[in-house]
Amino acid sequence: MKSRNNMLMVLLSLFLIQIDGFRNGKWSDATEPEQEDRRFIIHGHETEPLSYPSIVRLVRDNLDSIHCGGVLITDLWVLTAAHCRARYAVFAQHSLREGTQYTQGRFIIKTIRHSQYNKGRPFANDIALLKVVSPVKLSRAVVPVTILDPQTRIDENATCFIVGWGSTMGTGDASVLREAHVPIMTSQECTDVWAKFHHPKNVTSDQICNDVRYNPSSACAGDSGGPLYCQFGGRNYLAGLTSFGPKGCKRNETYPLPTVFTNVSAYLDWIVDIVKNDYHSGLRL
Repeated sequence: MKSRNNMLMVLLSLFLIQIDGFRNGKWSDATEPEQEDRRFIIHGHETEPLSYPSIVRLVRDNLDSIHCGGVLITDLWVLTAAHCRARYAVFAQHSLREGTQYTQGRFIIKTIRHSQYNKGRPFANDIALLKVVSPVKLSRAVVPVTILDPQTRIDENATCFIVGWGSTMGTGDASVLREAHVPIMTSQECTDVWAKFHHPKNVTSDQICNDVRYNPSSACAGDSGGPLYCQFGGRNYLAGLTSFGPKGCKRNETYPLPTVFTNVSAYLDWIVDIVKNDYHSGLRL
């Protein structure tokens, strides 16, 4: 078994060396994907390199493209949105043009979407677990996130951030990992705002909304599955996953529409049931 695993790692290493877009530990210039496949962090700024060691870049077909974001929760499992489709995961990357000494990639061998995804209302239960082919090597740049305690309340006073790569709609460099502070609104406020724009969305307690009425920073179409981190006691916790927002990232000045995130804490039992017997490095709660 050990020799078989060693052989698998050798084959994966050869794949990374040979595949288009990766040469000598560096990624080539990213090919611009279609707008629907981009990730958006609007009105944000570049992160300190490797300051979000749990974020994952998810790739569908082309390593030069960005399909979705994700979050590492154990050395074998990544959380993302259920509507995302990915074949490959990249860890510890800051710039899309090159890797770091910690950058590593893994094939995704299993995707488990919530059984009630899209049932009853659009984007309901928009959460999925991805298992990678072998444990990632943990380091200061690759660390599983701690999921926020379900008893912790996220309100308008919470300090929360979205993180991702991609088009910034002209607000900054899209080739590096960026972050933006986002205030939070209540579920009822979020429902009311969507209704005013003639898009009724019944936002529930298993979702979180950012308040764009007073802060234009936001995620957008294509940023799916990326993390919403909230800070408590000086520490970042995973609170949400980007689910949906206004189509085309359009903002109505009278009724700006919020991005809606899946509330990860609401699915903690579902997550634990799946991963509890299948990891090398434990789930952080």
